Amino acid sequence: MRKIVFALVAALIATAQVFAEERGTNEDFYRQSVYVGYGLFPIYNLIDNTMRNVSTTGVVHAGYEYRPLKMLGIGFDFGWLGINGKKYGQSDYTPGGISLPYCTQTRTNVFYLGPTIRGLWINKKYFTFYSLLKTGIILYERDKKCKVLPHFHFVPVGLEAGSPRITAFAEFGFGTDGMIAFGARYRF
Repeated sequence: MRKIVFALVAALIATAQVFAEERGTNEDFYRQSVYVGYGLFPIYNLIDNTMRNVSTTGVVHAGYEYRPLKMLGIGFDFGWLGINGKKYGQSDYTPGGISLPYCTQTRTNVFYLGPTIRGLWINKKYFTFYSLLKTGIILYERDKKCKVLPHFHFVPVGLEAGSPRITAFAEFGFGTDGMIAFGARYRF
């Protein structure tokens, strides 16, 4: 799974470089960027609320952003989340009329993708404050069938700091990316 995620990120960076535009002499900001991040404490109850003793891998996400205006970014984001847990229930087999309890260990791989929009409130050369909205779809497998749910993530407060080309970010929000997310962005 890690190889697939790293291959997707490498393909995203390579594709973005191919389509990169030359910066004009009158522009004081980079129009395009790619990013990778990791989110903690995601909302996973929407996926499967029948599991108990649940643990998650955290959300690994990557994306591309284009800034048509200095204070506005639009882009595309995709991510992966692993959910581990135990399912409890009663068996269908009833020897002597007694239904037996069972417990199974389960793992669910969750993928999401969709558009993003980012509004920059303070945009300086070495730091940026912003808000972010992500929507889209969640894809996961349950009972050997592919299921689809809506994806939503809102970040009221995001901070980005670093050099003009490479920055680190921290986001505090709620949704499928987690309550706290951090990562790195490369602008070009």
